Amino acid sequence: MYVADHNVDFGAADIRFTVKGKSLYVHVLGDPGGKVLVRSIQRDTPLPGGGLATARLLGGEGSGGEGSLNGGPLKWDWSPEGLVLNLPETKPSADAIVIRLG
Repeated sequence: MYVADHNVDFGAADIRFTVKGKSLYVHVLGDPGGKVLVRSIQRDTPLPGGGLATARLLGGEGSGGEGSLNGGPLKWDWSPEGLVLNLPETKPSADAIVIRLG
């Protein structure tokens, strides 16, 4: 009901986070195009599993097979502004995406 009363158009700059186990999940609430810049994650940001080793786009068809929730690994890099995640052309949704960092 809250969402219905406060209809806001979210964009790729609107990012939320959740944690499960040693993984940090990055929820991008809009279509980011080919890259996501996560300003709140810097090289020295402590992550639940320690340092950043992998990034995976969830909900896509990747190494996990048809309809898998574990897409293939994403390429990522550090910029002075934060973590840059490179996305494939085809994404599971045009509205929002989730990336698991481990």
